[in-house]
Amino acid sequence: MTFECWSIIIIVCAICVIEVRTGRNNYALPVIPIVIVPATHLLGMAFSTRLSRLVGVLRPMQWYLILMVVALALACGLIALLSQAILSKRTRNAHLILGIGFSVILALILILDTVSL
Repeated sequence: MTFECWSIIIIVCAICVIEVRTGRNNYALPVIPIVIVPATHLLGMAFSTRLSRLVGVLRPMQWYLILMVVALALACGLIALLSQAILSKRTRNAHLILGIGFSVILALILILDTVSL
């Protein structure tokens, strides 16, 4: 799932750049929190073993799960907070539903894929 996470990060960054270049800054900022879950997956896989060695209380998989749940909560909160910059209520609600839904589904897929290893 590493390739998929990098693809999501690159695509979301490209969307932000396009929105900024077209002058629609209020649409660029609310998209950025979508990157949190895939970035945490990439970093969590790398740092969970180190955290386990450093603290020693939890196993690496438990650290990974904690990091993913915290990242999901942070992403959902930031999506809700930053979507207030979108002026149209209909567009804001669509962004909230799709952004939070995407983050939740992606987090579940990444967690289930990692746990099944």
